[in-house]
Amino acid sequence: HPLLPFGSQGAGQALLDVAALSAAMSQCGGDLPAGLRAYEQSRATPAAQVVLTNRNMGPTRLLKMFEDAVGEKDVAEQARWVAENQQNIVDFSKNYQNLCGLLSRSPTAAAGKGTPFDGAIGFGRSPALLVVDFCLAYTRAGSPWYCGDPRCGVVSAVAQTVELLARCRAKGVPVVFTRVVYGEDGLDSELIFLKKVPKLISWTEDNPLTHICPEVLPVHGEEVMIKKHPGAFFGTPLLSYFNARRIDTVLLVGCSTSGCIRATALEGMQHGFRVVIPRECVGDRTQAVHDANLLDCHAKICDVLPKSAVMDYLDGLPPAAKKAKKKA
Repeated sequence: HPLLPFGSQGAGQALLDVAALSAAMSQCGGDLPAGLRAYEQSRATPAAQVVLTNRNMGPTRLLKMFEDAVGEKDVAEQARWVAENQQNIVDFSKNYQNLCGLLSRSPTAAAGKGTPFDGAIGFGRSPALLVVDFCLAYTRAGSPWYCGDPRCGVVSAVAQTVELLARCRAKGVPVVFTRVVYGEDGLDSELIFLKKVPKLISWTEDNPLTHICPEVLPVHGEEVMIKKHPGAFFGTPLLSYFNARRIDTVLLVGCSTSGCIRATALEGMQHGFRVVIPRECVGDRTQAVHDANLLDCHAKICDVLPKSAVMDYLDGLPPAAKKAKKKA
């Protein structure tokens, strides 16, 4: 049957076909053509109804809504219809993704008790805050890299990080920032990463979009490291910096969740650090991708926790002055 994958009926229809065909063959008295005709008559109408219902589910429903409303109208009228119905489209898509499990309400939805992925790393005694690539490219409206979705975007993640950054500074926790910057001579275009994303070659020092967001600017004494690949450890002195300060826990914030955050979390874990991601403090372009990567990171790489849990951990650390005296 020409079923689209939105009703979960493929296997069900196959089982009904088997049952109907078996019944028709057992009752045809050896007349194979008559048995096949009986099978066709018993299955044609109900199967066709399932096919039609199936076509009106999922993403194809959106296409049908659009076609029925403005399919024969000009492009300007179609654009107006999309703008006027944007929230309905988003709500429909979100409900459908929830139905299919594409959106996860919890980072532990597929990585909790009863699965092989139910472990927790926990916090150590000596944390550092790593702020990855919070730059204007992702937060300035009009930028081609803009990530403004209030549910999962970078604009929201930057705002959520302000309080966390202040708490880390108050506790004397080392803070490291990363930026992505390429050479103005264009030679970095030979990097394999830039062959995959060639438009990043415009991320040069004189491009204001590469500058760190003003809400989370570094202060005197905080490190800013330049990287040219997704992971913050690769090709930077970050590992040496952390080891020299005996860091055992990396509080990881920044963007994007599916790219540089995931790559950095994996590198950090492989280098022996406890990596913790406060989920409100990372962002991406789309919620499905954002949630899927947080879920997978929590299952296999690090701990993904509410920001409140990380704030509670910071509150439990000794005051900055006592920490400094102890180290001395």
